[in-house]
Amino acid sequence: MADFDLDQAAEYMGIKRTKLEKIIKNGREIKRTKIGRKYTVKKEDIDAWAEHKKTRIVKLDKADFLKALKFAIRINYAGHTRADFGTSRQRSVTQAVENWTQGVLAELALVKFIKEKFNVRLEPEFRVFEDTIVGQDIINVIRGSISNPARKGVSVKSGKKNGMILIVPVNEVERTERVSDFYVFVRVIFSSDFILRLLKTHPDLSDVKDIIPDFDSIEAEIAGYCLRNELEKRTVPEASIKEMKYVKPSGLLKNNDADWREFVEQL
Repeated sequence: MADFDLDQAAEYMGIKRTKLEKIIKNGREIKRTKIGRKYTVKKEDIDAWAEHKKTRIVKLDKADFLKALKFAIRINYAGHTRADFGTSRQRSVTQAVENWTQGVLAELALVKFIKEKFNVRLEPEFRVFEDTIVGQDIINVIRGSISNPARKGVSVKSGKKNGMILIVPVNEVERTERVSDFYVFVRVIFSSDFILRLLKTHPDLSDVKDIIPDFDSIEAEIAGYCLRNELEKRTVPEASIKEMKYVKPSGLLKNNDADWREFVEQL
């Protein structure tokens, strides 16, 4: 059993030390031990962490992306706020649509993960309402040919590839019509030039299409979930958010197979 210092551990993992420190400090996904003046990480902990992440990767295709993008476009033109997350600053339309697209991709990833693992289909709420956001992200649970309304409220929150904190706005937890029983965190990885990739085959771009990459499949990592009473209310300096939010570090989320089985059984 080998112990690495943080520089050795980062090199072994093929990442920068700063990223490893975020995984340890912010996400609490890997434990460290202090020996003298140095922190060490066990090789077997790194290997177990990496292997577990592989089991939580879901592949999404172009059809999934277009479904998410179209929903995001409808949300935009339905009058929903484009305030930047955690601030009062207004995002551009492009930024807002990208964020909404990411959120829907997270929901689609959860649906695929549960279907592949437990053969239960979750039906997301994809209706668009004028000037309001629906309370829950999952409305029906389908087992075989039987469909029933979800018995528990589910809120799916998305993050970027390196996101280490599940973050929920205060009004989504403290307002009766918005509060959920389960809060799920999904990291979504897709190219920032997705619009160019989608438009690559447009006739007007024929003279530049060769320099635009093809549209790739998208990856999403199911990071885990927690219950309402497991969230902590605080500011989020790790994400440069000064306002109060409800949060949970990714490494403290429920994310083993038994956890997910319990999640499905309660829906």
